[in-house]
Amino acid sequence: MKLTLIFITSRRESLFDEWFIPSLLNQLRPGDFGTNSISVIKVDLYASEKSERWLKKSFTGEEFALLNILTTPPKPTVWQGPHRLTKSDWWAISNARNTGICLCRTEWIAFLDDRCVLMPHYLKSIREAMEDNYAVAGSYQKRFGMKVENGSITHAGEVTGEDPRRSVGVVKTYGNHWFGCNSALPLEWCLEQNGWDETCDSLGLEDVVFGNMLVQNGHITKFDPAMRIIEDRPRDPGEGMPKRTDKGVSPNDKSHGLLNRIGGSKRAIHPFDIRDVRNKVLAGEPWPVPTQPDKDWWDQQPLSEFA
Repeated sequence: MKLTLIFITSRRESLFDEWFIPSLLNQLRPGDFGTNSISVIKVDLYASEKSERWLKKSFTGEEFALLNILTTPPKPTVWQGPHRLTKSDWWAISNARNTGICLCRTEWIAFLDDRCVLMPHYLKSIREAMEDNYAVAGSYQKRFGMKVENGSITHAGEVTGEDPRRSVGVVKTYGNHWFGCNSALPLEWCLEQNGWDETCDSLGLEDVVFGNMLVQNGHITKFDPAMRIIEDRPRDPGEGMPKRTDKGVSPNDKSHGLLNRIGGSKRAIHPFDIRDVRNKVLAGEPWPVPTQPDKDWWDQQPLSEFA
């Protein structure tokens, strides 16, 4: 089976070709994953501002040329309502993930953050999940001042965020364990969930809600501490970053993720079908044009009733 990695960034310096791609190439070996079985979609908030030359950049070395790499800005969705936590001109993590889902052409898909380095067991963990057919969530560590050469960390820097999950091996897990994870799963399961729920995006619950929906739909989910990525975090969290959230402004901020959890949702509640959007986009049709809803709603009930 083939795999597409969705690399999401809202930073001007994402270290995509300097760190991430070399760390990926270090793991591409015959018999496991080769370059012809891996595609990469970089969903870059600033892609439309980059030059055409940059978008078609040729990487150094034959290995880079063998990878199928697509760069795109996050696409607008059909709902940009007043209670969508990340508004149309702000960054939306779930929006970017759904862009990747719509462009993915492989059986499996994985999601990653920017400024990251893949640890040696990353692809092996995904291969094991493919063979046993389960969705896998991986661990992370965040650092300041990390240095990387040829895809390997040469200076560890200062640890600023450690994965709170503790496990010595692959363990069955549930949606509430998906918080902050990188992940991999069959594309079909993403489509079945209707992608990632954008209404709870800026609360940081989008991973949890997605994991819960997988479980509620009867899919096996596991956590693998060896499917590890190390992320470099700038000391100034706003460095090169647009505003990401308006939480605390909308009176219904907390209701989105909460209602999704207690309501036992099995699909993201967009008023559109991501499978239909994907089919149209891959057939060459334009992306949906954003529209405004005539009311604030959750499952066709005004959010104000839950405030």
